[in-house]
Amino acid sequence: MPLHCIYATPGTFSVEDKVAIAERITTYYTSPPVNLPAFYVNVFFIDVPEDSFYIGGKPRKNFVRIVSQQLARSGTKDNWSKNLDGLEACWAPFIKDRGLDWEMHIEQHERGLWRVQGQVPPLPGTAEERMWVQENRAVPYE
Repeated sequence: MPLHCIYATPGTFSVEDKVAIAERITTYYTSPPVNLPAFYVNVFFIDVPEDSFYIGGKPRKNFVRIVSQQLARSGTKDNWSKNLDGLEACWAPFIKDRGLDWEMHIEQHERGLWRVQGQVPPLPGTAEERMWVQENRAVPYE
């Protein structure tokens, strides 16, 4: 699962923006070379009141903070920049192109600490994972 938490002040993104960003992020992960099941991709938009959003000790309205947690796939130093660039392209029209400031980071977690519907997710590239992609949900497997 990639889980993206996007923190911004209320009104930074319209409902249409949120739908478009979530669709773009999902497409990034469900396309080659990643090929994750779409239901693995979680995008949460978290409104932070203006009086609770501080950068460098000062209130900021035009700032977006993105935290991406990765469980389904692990990046390596060889592809970290590619992954960051790919993700930033997903939201660039809504953040960078609008003149907002942003910061993001990716957290990688141990696969063994992850369950979906109480199951250990299938390994990448296996027939079981392809079944989860096709069904777009967790289904029992052996």
